[in-house]
Amino acid sequence: MKRTLFLILAISALSLAAAAKDKAPAPAAGPSKAQTTCPVSGEPVDKADSPHIDYEGQRIYFCCDKCPVKFKADPEKYFARIAEQGVLLENVQKSCPVSGERLYGTCVCLSLSVSLSLSLSVSLSLSL
Repeated sequence: MKRTLFLILAISALSLAAAAKDKAPAPAAGPSKAQTTCPVSGEPVDKADSPHIDYEGQRIYFCCDKCPVKFKADPEKYFARIAEQGVLLENVQKSCPVSGERLYGTCVCLSLSVSLSLSLSVSLSLSL
């Protein structure tokens, strides 16, 4: 009996450790600021009338119509610059990355997926 209980606790602990390991690392702590400059030229942007693109679910503003072309040629370079500046881009993702359904707030698919995997881990450890 003690051995079975120990086995169940050990499997539960391993399951929780694996689930914690799979979580994405937390973003670096520090102040985030809204985008106020063009990531390509460094010139100021006005969100009311500056050109912008939606790239991978994020809205990026530019100072002129030439900068989006430069951005698209090497997006990683400019995303690194944005991150260095501590800029938090606007999230404009419109569909769930799991189901493809239109989002109306929190994505239920991702919450359900995490919930199911945790329930499955607990169920498996209890049945052993």
